[in-house]
Formats: sequence, structure tokens, C-alpha cells
Amino acid sequence: MVRAHTASVLEKIRGDIQNGKYCQAEFLPSERELAQNYGTGRGVIRTILRKLRTENLVCLIPGRGAKVIKTKKKLSLERFLVRFNGTIIFPKANEAMGILAGICAEAAENHAEVVMSFSDTAVFMNELASRHAKGDIQGLIFLEGWERKTMFSSLETVGIPYLVANQERDDSALCCRMDFRNIGRQAGRYLTARGHRHIGVVAGPLENYFYKEILAGFRGALAEDEISLAPENIIQPGENGQYPDLRQLLLAGSRPTAVFAMRDHRAMKFYSACRDFGVRIPEDISIISYDNITWPDAAHVGLTTLEQPVEEIGREAVEMLKEWIISGVKPPERNLRAKLIERGSVRDIR
Repeated sequence: MVRAHTASVLEKIRGDIQNGKYCQAEFLPSERELAQNYGTGRGVIRTILRKLRTENLVCLIPGRGAKVIKTKKKLSLERFLVRFNGTIIFPKANEAMGILAGICAEAAENHAEVVMSFSDTAVFMNELASRHAKGDIQGLIFLEGWERKTMFSSLETVGIPYLVANQERDDSALCCRMDFRNIGRQAGRYLTARGHRHIGVVAGPLENYFYKEILAGFRGALAEDEISLAPENIIQPGENGQYPDLRQLLLAGSRPTAVFAMRDHRAMKFYSACRDFGVRIPEDISIISYDNITWPDAAHVGLTTLEQPVEEIGREAVEMLKEWIISGVKPPERNLRAKLIERGSVRDIR
């Protein structure tokens, strides 16, 4: 049993080692000096050094003395960059700000610092490589819409962890994003479960990977009930994002009983067209949408939608970056699912 005096001196020396008073990989003062410094005898110091050896704080080298063992610093998330693409405009502004809020909230919980960057590409890369080499910046999160793949390859060459939060393109970069096909699948299953079999789509540009994947998931959900999606009922945007074919869809004798809008701001245009042509929602036609972000009046008009969890995307992106920094291994892509927000724009016709 360690005596009270010895235990007190042991605690002081241990604390001084852990607090950096004695440099790692260097020898402690001699036993005589330690005894003088801590007001005790050399026998007590010998006992303490043997105890510190069992705690793996020092190693005892015959003829040389006690050497402080160098410990590897435990990695943690401390400081990382967030890079904007420079063009955050409606209807993307609320989405981007929500993701950024999630990034900042998760960083705060990890006591980490977020550094925003809008720098020129060449200057940005040179500065980032230098700061990463010094340990000042640990990694990087791009917000969606980033197109400079050459920067991704440069980051990989230098060995800087990075990922894209909410990437909606078909890209090889590590991403944290929505499960696009599941968005379409959820919408399709919701409509068919309420008896709808004659269904239309207010789509986005289908050459876009994001919308193409959503449509594939929607078709797949309908196919499970042997429901086909007629080409004429897939309405795509024309010039200036308008939908000139909505008139034909809404006034056709074989009008669909329900539609799926691929974003709430597209549902807004559908509602406007319905008002213009005297079509009632949901009495004459039902609608489900996706995002719960891009149309401020969506809740007021009662739009049922699949919510995009933007803050969760930001939080997950930080967790992925943290995992890569600490483990040194690139984590797998993470795909999030939408949450159903029911407000009454879909009528049950079973």
C-alpha cells in the first residue's frame, strides 16, 4: 500500500508529466534532483518511478535514469473547411443554409471549428495543402453543386479527407446525400396505398441524375402493383422552368387521379395551374411532393410532402469527415431517407 506522503508526491510528478512539464522522449531529472524538487527522499522517488513505469508513463534505463514515454496524441475533429460553390440562389438557398446549420451544430458538439471558404481555386488549393500539412486544417466539406473534379483529384493526391454534402450529381466523390430512388419509391407507395392507379408526375429535368433516379424509384413502386406510368403523364419543365403541358394534363378527359411533384416549388406551379383551370386539390386530383423546403406556403395550403432532412445531412457529413480523419480510412457513402409530412393533399379513393 502506497503511503500518504508517497501518494501525494506520485500525484504531483504524474501530473507534471501529463501536463507537459517534462518533455516526451526526454529523461527526467536525476533521483537526487527529483527528491529535492518534491521535498522527499530518494527512496520515495525510486518507489514512484517504479509505479510510473507500470502506468506506462516512463521507462527505466539502467545507468541513464527515467525517460518519459512518448505518447501518440489521440486524434479528434478540431478544424475543417466548408467550401461553397459560389451560387446559392432560390430555390436552393434554404436548403444550403439548412445543411450549413447542421454542419455548424455538429461541429459545435465536437468542439470543432468551421472555417468558411470562397477562395479562388488555385489559391485555395495551395493554401489548403499548406495548412493541412501543418495540421491546421484537417479536412473539407463541399456543399452540393461542386463541379471541379480536378480539385477532388488534387485533394486525393495530397491526402486531404473531403466529401460532398447533398451531392445530387452522379459523381465518384464521397457523398452524404438523400436516397434518391427511395424518395420516388415512398411517393409511389403512398399513392398506390390510397387506391391511385392513374398517376402523373411533375418532373424536373430528367437528364439530371437526381430526377432520373427519383423517377426510377417511383416507376419501381408502381410496377409492384402492376401500374404503368404513361409517357404523356410525365410533365417536364420547358423554358424558364414553366410547365406548358400542365393545361393538357389537367383538362384531359382521362386526367390522373394523383400526381407526384419532384420538389415543392414544382408543386407550387401545379397548385397555381389547378387554380387557373378550376381543378380542386384533393377533391379532383391529389398531389404529393418532396423536400418541405422550397415553397414557404406548402404547409399553409396543406401540401403532403416528403421532407428532406437538411440539418441531418449536414450533421452526417461532419460525422463522416470525423470518421475519416480519426481512422484514416475513407468511410462509405451515406444515404438518408425522407420523412413523410401528411397535410391532406392526397385523397383516399379506395
